[in-house]
This record gives sequence, C-alpha cells and structure tokens, in this order.
Amino acid sequence: MKYESFTIFRILNARILKLSVGFLLLASCKEQAGSANGQRIITLGGSITEIVYALNQGSKLVATDITSVFPEEAQKLPRLGYFRNIPVEGIIGLKPDLLLASSEAGPPAAIEKVRSLGTRVETIPEAFTPAAAKERLKKLGVLLGRSEQADELINKMENDLKQAEKNRAAPGKDVRKALFLYARGSGLLLAAGEETGAATMFELAGLRNAMQGFKGMKPTSAEAIVLADPDLIVMLQEAVQSLGGKEKALSLPGVAQTRAGKENRLIVMDDLLFSGFTHRLGEAVLALQQAAGTLL
Repeated sequence: MKYESFTIFRILNARILKLSVGFLLLASCKEQAGSANGQRIITLGGSITEIVYALNQGSKLVATDITSVFPEEAQKLPRLGYFRNIPVEGIIGLKPDLLLASSEAGPPAAIEKVRSLGTRVETIPEAFTPAAAKERLKKLGVLLGRSEQADELINKMENDLKQAEKNRAAPGKDVRKALFLYARGSGLLLAAGEETGAATMFELAGLRNAMQGFKGMKPTSAEAIVLADPDLIVMLQEAVQSLGGKEKALSLPGVAQTRAGKENRLIVMDDLLFSGFTHRLGEAVLALQQAAGTLL
C-alpha cells in the first residue's frame, strides 16, 4: 500500500537553523567491526540520523540536515539545510565517502549530481508501518556494520508493540475516535486521513481515525472538525507551540465544539517520536496509549 508522505510534519516543523558545514567519518557497508574507521558520513533525514545514533555511530557524524533534532547531540552538528532542498556544493565541499539520504531527499537532480561526483549515495526508504521501520533498521545496520545492534533495536521495538497489542485487547476497552491536526500558526490547518503515519499510529494504539473518506493530509475546516467529533485530538509539540500553547490549540475553529474540545482532550506528542517511525515506534505507541488512557 502506497502511503502519502507523512514527512510533511518533519519538514514544516523543522527549525530554521543556520547553514553550516563540517567533517565527518563514514561507516562502511561491510559487516566488519571497525571497518568504518577513517571515513566520512552525511545524513539527510531526522529519522536516519536518530537511528545512526541508536546504532552507536553518532560520533562519526559531523554534518546532517535541519530535521535532525534527536538526540540532542545531533543539534550540535553542522547543518546542510532542508533534506528536500540540499546544497550540492555544501555536500561536495565536505568530501564525504557516504551520503545516507531519505528517499524523499532532493531534488533528485541534486542527489544524482552528488553521486556523479564520486560520493556514494545510499537511499533509505521512509517508513510508515512497523514492517517498513524494521526493514529500514536492518538496512542501516548492514550499511554501518551494526546488524547485531540493529536486531536488538528491532527486538525492543517489537516487544513494545506486543505490549501495545495487549493493551488494545484488554477487557472493557472502547474504540475511541482520534483526530490528528497539523497546524503552523492559525493560517495552516491540516487533518490526517487514511494512509498516513498518523492513521497507522492510531491503529497501533487502538484508536479509530476520526477522518475517513480521503487519503493523506488535507486542509480541513471547522465544519469538518465538528462533523468528525473526535474523542481525542492529537497534535505535534511544535505545532502547538506555533499556535501559542494548548489553550490556543483547543480554541481553533470547530475544535471547541467537539467532544475532545469540550473535555480538553488534547494530546501533544513529540514531533519525531510520533512521526519518525524509527526504533522508538513501539515507545511512541505506548506513549500515545498512556496519554489517551489518562484523558479518557
């Protein structure tokens, strides 16, 4: 099933940071411990960077993109702008041996230019399902010579997802409707329909997506929100901050008229935790379940 891009959250929520450059080390794709010593890597995509750190290869990174905000150490690295609009000169100037790029990085011509100039480019698919998250972890484990560590991360993720499944099956659990809203100030309000990362998160947590009948992220209206009448509303942390806080978010057109709005049932999730679909996917689902259970 082809998923609509969920990385709009990451792109629109990315902090505007200063373009900078630096040098870094490369992890070899060979399955040999220590084979990556003395080489350079650049990552383009917050989820990729997060996984590289989780595989204990973060010390080899000294340049990435502005969506790479977790872990905190990643924010200290030189930045190469948005991963969808990469600076070829900035990348080539670093003389990297390997570029680990999200499949949505670009523009495509820029990626090909980097490759044509002799840099090895490995494209890492985006993930919007547990299976895709698992495959991405496996691929990065191979590329970085850390397959064993990748398997450990996968096992932890799968155990967390199994716990989330048990939570869903608990007696007396009602299926609640949840609405995911993206906002960037009051001028932009989008709702998540089918085949989105938010819809997957709701399914894994045992919630029902309040928005049906369309795919992807779509602009929404007060009337549509009232008609959906969710029990819960989920938003990303930076989106809520852009609105001026939870109180402002709950006063969005249509929100106050819903069951969620009337009962102040707004869940604020960390951006990358909710939308990243990394090894922390199970952790994110459990956090969503806990927040939902606290409010209901």
